[in-house]
Amino acid sequence: MVSGFLPSCVPKRLFVANSPSNCHRITCFGTFTLIKFVASNFHFINIATGALRQIVITMEQEVFVEMVLTAWHKYQEQLDDFFDDLPDDDFDIEVYPGKNRVRYIIGHLTAVNDGILTLLGAREPLYPELVDEFLIKSYRVGNSEHSINDLRIYWRNVNRTLTTYFSTMPLSEWFEKNASISNEDFQREPHCNKLNIVLTKTHHLVYHLGQLTLLNSKIRNLASRN
Repeated sequence: MVSGFLPSCVPKRLFVANSPSNCHRITCFGTFTLIKFVASNFHFINIATGALRQIVITMEQEVFVEMVLTAWHKYQEQLDDFFDDLPDDDFDIEVYPGKNRVRYIIGHLTAVNDGILTLLGAREPLYPELVDEFLIKSYRVGNSEHSINDLRIYWRNVNRTLTTYFSTMPLSEWFEKNASISNEDFQREPHCNKLNIVLTKTHHLVYHLGQLTLLNSKIRNLASRN
């Protein structure tokens, strides 16, 4: 019987089973009750919907941050392996004739990475003295003022500092503006956030890693001929 599905507050004697008119009355009553419930609880339903939407957004942000940082650490580790395995004497080999030497690349990457925390609004660079030689001057200018051992140490220290900072950075902070953009411009370009800094610098790592990969092949070919 239809009456078995009615709320306890509704007198069952008002309804007769298998009556089309009463079934219509039941449907209207149920619809009215639902509308009344939604109207009286709209504020709470709106809050719950907003909370659910925020949970979904947060989950998407977590995935995106994880993707970017995973790529960053992957290419950093590959560069670590290359620099650790390369003998000091080979740091002055040119990738191409008249182009970057490995000495320049490690110094250049260190200087660029050293500036990331400044762009994130965290701190000043650890080694500001690298800027002039490896960011402003050409890679063809003279010999480096820094030994290979010094450059190895700088590289490790900068990247260790970055790894520690990345691991403690709150999720929401990744989507705040970076230090290179004004508040007004950030309103128009919200993609210029702190996470975007790491993303663009990862592309920079990949570019120079490609150079070093070609150089590594060149070194192996020379070794096989000897």
